Amino acid sequence: MKRKARSTAAACACLISLTALLSCTSSEDWEIHADESPQALAETWGIEVPESMVTTKFYSSDVGFQGDGDFIRELKLPEQDQTGRWSPEAFQEPVDTALADTVISESGAELTTAQLSHARCRPTLNKDDYDRLMLCYDAATQTYYAFESLF
Repeated sequence: MKRKARSTAAACACLISLTALLSCTSSEDWEIHADESPQALAETWGIEVPESMVTTKFYSSDVGFQGDGDFIRELKLPEQDQTGRWSPEAFQEPVDTALADTVISESGAELTTAQLSHARCRPTLNKDDYDRLMLCYDAATQTYYAFESLF
């Protein structure tokens, strides 16, 4: 009988502690936010990203527990650092409008595929059959775009 009383008391104490913890935190404390820095691309995709690259605009869908979601980064890079992977000449593919439309829609971006009419892209990177990254460059605006879809 004493054992049952102790386990009931312990269970009640756990519930009270959990209730107190939940009431002390807001729902914002539990939200997961995407990393908008260009260096997040290096971490996720294993690509080199110059330290001088900066995000000028960032759009994000809701972010899942494991960091999944749809993200667009508008990026700028000083001309002297536009070499290798980031050389404007390395961007030769047309925009994958299906991928761009999906990521634009899901992320709530203030962007349309029509605005990307001058953009050229590198081949889309795929990881785990679901995750996709399309890097594009618009010579008219000297803006790089990273369209990222993670599941």
